[in-house]
Amino acid sequence: MVQVIKPKRSYTPGDAPTTSDLVAGEIAINTADKILYIRD
Repeated sequence: MVQVIKPKRSYTPGDAPTTSDLVAGEIAINTADKILYIRD
């Protein structure tokens, strides 16, 4: 069975997730800035 990975996304330039937005191991991406965020 295939697992679908859906990272949190933002299309707003300069918008970064805070530590309370992500749990450990979760990823987020800002497509406007082309930045990938990962919480340790």
